[in-house]
Amino acid sequence: AVRNLRPTFVSTARQTYSNIGELVFEGGNEYRFIDFSDEYRYSGDIDKIDIKPDRYNVYTLPAAPRNRSYLPSNYGNANGRYIVNRKNYHDPDYNADYMQVHFVLPADMEYYGYDIYIVGDMFDNRLDDNSKMELDTKRNIFRKSVFLKQGGYSFLYLFVPHKGSRSLPATPSLIPFEGSFWQTRNEYAILLYHTPFGAKYDRLVGFKIFNNQ
Repeated sequence: AVRNLRPTFVSTARQTYSNIGELVFEGGNEYRFIDFSDEYRYSGDIDKIDIKPDRYNVYTLPAAPRNRSYLPSNYGNANGRYIVNRKNYHDPDYNADYMQVHFVLPADMEYYGYDIYIVGDMFDNRLDDNSKMELDTKRNIFRKSVFLKQGGYSFLYLFVPHKGSRSLPATPSLIPFEGSFWQTRNEYAILLYHTPFGAKYDRLVGFKIFNNQ
Protein backbone atom coordinates (compact mmCIF):
# COMPACT_ATOMS: atom_id res chain seq x y z
CA ALA A 1 0.00 0.00 0.00
CA VAL A 2 1.03 3.60 -0.61
CA ARG A 3 -0.08 6.01 2.11
CA ASN A 4 -0.03 9.72 2.90
CA LEU A 5 0.48 10.94 -0.65
CA ARG A 6 0.79 14.68 -1.13
CA PRO A 7 -0.60 16.28 -4.30
CA THR A 8 1.87 17.93 -6.66
CA PHE A 9 -0.72 20.48 -7.77
CA VAL A 10 -3.91 21.79 -6.12
CA SER A 11 -6.61 23.86 -7.80
CA THR A 12 -10.14 24.80 -6.80
CA ALA A 13 -11.74 21.57 -8.03
CA ARG A 14 -8.82 19.23 -8.65
CA GLN A 15 -5.79 17.71 -6.98
CA THR A 16 -3.09 16.28 -9.22
CA TYR A 17 -0.70 13.51 -8.19
CA SER A 18 2.16 13.20 -10.68
CA ASN A 19 5.07 12.09 -8.52
CA ILE A 20 5.55 8.72 -10.19
CA GLY A 21 8.28 7.67 -7.77
CA GLU A 22 5.87 7.79 -4.83
CA LEU A 23 3.01 6.14 -6.71
CA VAL A 24 4.86 2.99 -7.81
CA PHE A 25 4.54 -0.13 -5.69
CA GLU A 26 4.90 -3.88 -6.17
CA GLY A 27 2.70 -5.54 -8.76
CA GLY A 28 3.23 -8.98 -7.25
CA ASN A 29 2.35 -12.18 -9.07
CA GLU A 30 -0.88 -14.11 -9.62
CA TYR A 31 -2.25 -15.74 -6.49
CA ARG A 32 -1.50 -19.37 -5.77
CA PHE A 33 -4.55 -21.61 -5.50
CA ILE A 34 -5.71 -24.81 -3.84
CA ASP A 35 -9.10 -26.49 -4.23
CA PHE A 36 -10.14 -29.40 -2.04
CA SER A 37 -13.89 -29.16 -2.60
CA ASP A 38 -13.71 -32.85 -3.51
CA GLU A 39 -11.45 -34.96 -1.31
CA TYR A 40 -10.81 -37.34 -4.21
CA ARG A 41 -10.49 -34.89 -7.11
CA TYR A 42 -8.49 -31.94 -5.83
CA SER A 43 -6.67 -29.34 -7.89
CA GLY A 44 -4.22 -26.46 -7.69
CA ASP A 45 -1.04 -26.66 -5.62
CA ILE A 46 -2.06 -29.82 -3.73
CA ASP A 47 0.21 -32.86 -3.56
CA LYS A 48 -2.20 -35.29 -1.89
CA ILE A 49 -5.04 -35.69 0.60
CA ASP A 50 -4.52 -38.28 3.32
CA ILE A 51 -7.81 -39.57 4.75
CA LYS A 52 -7.62 -40.64 8.39
CA PRO A 53 -10.43 -41.90 10.66
CA ASP A 54 -10.42 -38.65 12.65
CA ARG A 55 -9.45 -36.08 10.00
CA TYR A 56 -8.48 -35.22 6.46
CA ASN A 57 -4.91 -34.01 5.88
CA VAL A 58 -4.33 -31.84 2.82
CA TYR A 59 -0.66 -31.58 1.82
CA THR A 60 0.29 -28.76 -0.52
CA LEU A 61 3.12 -29.10 -2.98
CA PRO A 62 6.40 -27.62 -1.67
CA ALA A 63 6.16 -23.98 -2.75
CA ALA A 64 8.54 -23.03 -5.55
CA PRO A 65 9.84 -19.46 -5.99
CA ARG A 66 8.24 -17.47 -8.82
CA ASN A 67 10.38 -14.34 -8.58
CA ARG A 68 11.99 -14.74 -12.01
CA SER A 69 8.95 -14.90 -14.25
CA TYR A 70 5.30 -13.94 -14.39
CA LEU A 71 3.06 -17.01 -14.17
CA PRO A 72 -0.52 -16.58 -15.38
CA SER A 73 -3.07 -18.44 -13.28
CA ASN A 74 -5.01 -21.40 -14.64
CA TYR A 75 -7.67 -20.96 -11.96
CA GLY A 76 -9.03 -17.49 -12.58
CA ASN A 77 -8.17 -14.36 -10.63
CA ALA A 78 -9.43 -14.71 -7.06
CA ASN A 79 -7.13 -12.01 -5.59
CA GLY A 80 -6.79 -13.70 -2.21
CA ARG A 81 -10.42 -14.66 -1.77
CA TYR A 82 -11.83 -18.08 -0.93
CA ILE A 83 -15.11 -19.93 -1.29
CA VAL A 84 -16.49 -22.68 0.95
CA ASN A 85 -17.63 -25.56 -1.25
CA ARG A 86 -18.15 -29.31 -1.24
CA LYS A 87 -18.80 -31.03 -4.54
CA ASN A 88 -22.13 -32.81 -4.97
CA TYR A 89 -23.69 -31.24 -1.88
CA HIS A 90 -26.44 -28.63 -2.00
CA ASP A 91 -25.48 -26.75 1.18
CA PRO A 92 -21.68 -26.57 1.57
CA ASP A 93 -21.91 -24.26 4.58
CA TYR A 94 -23.32 -27.20 6.54
CA ASN A 95 -21.98 -30.21 4.62
CA ALA A 96 -18.37 -29.15 3.98
CA ASP A 97 -15.83 -30.78 6.28
CA TYR A 98 -12.91 -29.10 8.00
CA MET A 99 -9.55 -30.36 6.80
CA GLN A 100 -6.07 -29.78 8.17
CA VAL A 101 -4.09 -28.09 5.42
CA HIS A 102 -0.28 -28.29 5.55
CA PHE A 103 1.64 -25.53 3.75
CA VAL A 104 5.35 -26.11 3.04
CA LEU A 105 8.08 -23.80 1.75
CA PRO A 106 11.77 -24.81 1.39
CA ALA A 107 14.00 -23.05 3.93
CA ASP A 108 16.84 -21.91 1.70
CA MET A 109 19.57 -19.94 3.45
CA GLU A 110 18.60 -16.74 1.62
CA TYR A 111 15.21 -16.83 3.41
CA TYR A 112 16.57 -17.11 6.96
CA GLY A 113 16.49 -13.34 7.46
CA TYR A 114 12.71 -13.21 7.00
CA ASP A 115 9.51 -14.07 8.76
CA ILE A 116 7.19 -15.63 6.18
CA TYR A 117 3.42 -15.15 6.19
CA ILE A 118 0.59 -16.65 4.16
CA VAL A 119 -1.57 -13.74 3.02
CA GLY A 120 -5.14 -13.97 1.78
CA ASP A 121 -8.70 -13.71 3.03
CA MET A 122 -8.36 -17.05 4.82
CA PHE A 123 -6.29 -15.14 7.41
CA ASP A 124 -8.05 -11.78 6.92
CA ASN A 125 -4.76 -10.58 5.32
CA ARG A 126 -3.31 -10.12 8.80
CA LEU A 127 0.34 -10.60 9.66
CA ASP A 128 0.12 -12.40 13.00
CA ASP A 129 0.79 -15.79 14.57
CA ASN A 130 -2.18 -17.31 12.74
CA SER A 131 -0.65 -16.64 9.32
CA LYS A 132 3.06 -16.89 10.21
CA MET A 133 4.99 -19.95 9.05
CA GLU A 134 7.27 -21.83 11.43
CA LEU A 135 10.87 -22.78 10.68
CA ASP A 136 11.45 -26.53 10.97
CA THR A 137 15.22 -26.90 11.13
CA LYS A 138 15.11 -30.71 11.13
CA ARG A 139 13.26 -30.86 7.82
CA ASN A 140 14.77 -27.59 6.55
CA ILE A 141 11.38 -26.12 5.68
CA PHE A 142 8.99 -23.38 6.69
CA ARG A 143 5.62 -24.92 7.49
CA LYS A 144 2.13 -23.98 8.58
CA SER A 145 -0.81 -26.25 9.44
CA VAL A 146 -4.31 -24.83 9.73
CA PHE A 147 -7.87 -26.17 9.73
CA LEU A 148 -9.85 -24.87 6.75
CA LYS A 149 -13.31 -25.72 5.54
CA GLN A 150 -13.54 -27.48 2.20
CA GLY A 151 -13.42 -25.17 -0.78
CA GLY A 152 -11.04 -23.13 -2.90
CA TYR A 153 -8.45 -20.75 -1.43
CA SER A 154 -6.06 -18.26 -3.05
CA PHE A 155 -2.97 -16.92 -1.29
CA LEU A 156 0.57 -15.56 -1.58
CA TYR A 157 3.74 -15.81 0.50
CA LEU A 158 4.83 -12.48 1.98
CA PHE A 159 8.36 -11.99 3.33
CA VAL A 160 8.91 -9.66 6.29
CA PRO A 161 12.58 -8.89 7.12
CA HIS A 162 13.74 -9.35 10.67
CA LYS A 163 14.08 -6.14 12.65
CA GLY A 164 17.52 -4.60 12.52
CA SER A 165 18.51 -6.26 9.25
CA ARG A 166 20.67 -3.94 7.15
CA SER A 167 21.09 -6.18 4.12
CA LEU A 168 17.38 -6.74 3.40
CA PRO A 169 14.53 -4.45 2.28
CA ALA A 170 13.02 -2.47 5.14
CA THR A 171 9.39 -3.30 4.35
CA PRO A 172 7.34 -6.49 3.79
CA SER A 173 7.70 -7.69 0.23
CA LEU A 174 6.47 -10.29 -2.25
CA ILE A 175 9.57 -9.87 -4.41
CA PRO A 176 11.95 -12.40 -2.71
CA PHE A 177 9.63 -15.34 -3.47
CA GLU A 178 6.61 -14.32 -5.57
CA GLY A 179 8.28 -11.62 -7.67
CA SER A 180 6.71 -8.42 -9.03
CA PHE A 181 5.49 -8.08 -12.62
CA TRP A 182 3.54 -5.50 -14.58
CA GLN A 183 1.35 -8.18 -16.18
CA THR A 184 -0.18 -9.24 -12.86
CA ARG A 185 -3.95 -8.82 -12.73
CA ASN A 186 -4.62 -6.88 -9.54
CA GLU A 187 -7.53 -5.28 -7.79
CA TYR A 188 -6.77 -1.80 -6.44
CA ALA A 189 -8.55 0.27 -3.81
CA ILE A 190 -8.13 4.04 -3.53
CA LEU A 191 -9.22 5.69 -0.27
CA LEU A 192 -9.30 9.49 -0.05
CA TYR A 193 -9.35 11.09 3.40
CA HIS A 194 -9.88 14.72 4.37
CA THR A 195 -9.28 16.37 7.73
CA PRO A 196 -11.57 19.40 8.12
CA PHE A 197 -10.06 22.46 9.73
CA GLY A 198 -10.18 22.02 13.51
CA ALA A 199 -11.31 18.39 13.32
CA LYS A 200 -9.68 15.67 15.41
CA TYR A 201 -10.19 12.86 12.93
CA ASP A 202 -9.74 11.99 9.25
CA ARG A 203 -12.95 11.72 7.23
CA LEU A 204 -13.25 9.21 4.38
CA VAL A 205 -14.58 11.29 1.47
CA GLY A 206 -13.78 9.09 -1.53
CA PHE A 207 -13.51 5.38 -2.30
CA LYS A 208 -12.84 3.56 -5.57
CA ILE A 209 -12.10 -0.08 -6.46
CA PHE A 210 -10.82 -1.01 -9.92
CA ASN A 211 -8.68 -3.62 -11.62
CA ASN A 212 -6.17 -3.61 -14.45
CA GLN A 213 -7.55 -6.51 -16.46
